[in-house]
Amino acid sequence: MSLHLEGKGLFVFSDPAGAKAILAFVKINDIRNYRIVSDRTYSFFDEFGLDVEKLNPEDVPYTFSEVSPDYVFTGTSYTSDLELKFIALAKNQGINTIAFIDHYTRFKDRFQFQSTEVYPDQIALLDQKAHDIAKKVGLDSYSKLKITGNFYHQYLESWKSSVSKRDFLDRLDLDAGKKIVVYAPEPLSNVEGAIEKFGFDEITATQHLLRALEGVTDQFNFILTPHPNQKNAALFGVLEGLMTVNSGEIQVNDLIYHADWVVGYYSNFLIEAQRMGKTVLRYFHTPPVSDPLQGLGVGKMVNDEGLIKALVAK
Repeated sequence: MSLHLEGKGLFVFSDPAGAKAILAFVKINDIRNYRIVSDRTYSFFDEFGLDVEKLNPEDVPYTFSEVSPDYVFTGTSYTSDLELKFIALAKNQGINTIAFIDHYTRFKDRFQFQSTEVYPDQIALLDQKAHDIAKKVGLDSYSKLKITGNFYHQYLESWKSSVSKRDFLDRLDLDAGKKIVVYAPEPLSNVEGAIEKFGFDEITATQHLLRALEGVTDQFNFILTPHPNQKNAALFGVLEGLMTVNSGEIQVNDLIYHADWVVGYYSNFLIEAQRMGKTVLRYFHTPPVSDPLQGLGVGKMVNDEGLIKALVAK
């Protein structure tokens, strides 16, 4: 189902997944009358060729008044309340509001604003699974639910890297004779009670992963690409120099494009990699307590033995 929006749009996001989806929506639909604002800056902005204004949270009321939008379209971040501030202002003035949920987790948490809840007029969702989750937690009592798909995934289907393989290898100082394994953990430890909820977090999983790889570390180029919300010190502390860290030298899409395998758990990164035709391995050293990607056909679930077998077999 598509979204039909008229007039001047104000697009707002904070977290990277929502940012990519909204920028892709503007690009795919060739929207001309708009402003885009965020409280964060990401290196991938450049690939869209769209102007994104960096906004201080205290300037939200002034910016909203200055733009005077006909509709407000936001992401749904759990690390920032920027989007909810704009939704609340728009709702107070009877202006149409839409929010996009980019995953399958923490649906109601995304609309918690200070001591209350703020819901948009419409919520755009990935698919029927997301729609079922939204109804189960009662979001249809507050907003109209629409299945739109992920606009960024549509954008990726025809994406090609402009970075040559040689340049890619040189920038990360990689061995041209070895295949490339990209490890993309997500910051599960940012979630309170993560180990109880998921059965592990990115720190414990990475420790197990490195032990599993001990016999093959010299056979592949292993690259860790940290999530933008990752608290790097804790994660980097367990790496022991066994992986190359991509600290921004390479854009995420270029990284996926040149990878032979992509390894992770639940991240949108894995879905994006699969959309780009990559072999995706979902690593669980212990059976997951819950799996938000269950039933979506994303990658192959592997344990320690399965991971090594998948790598050496290709």
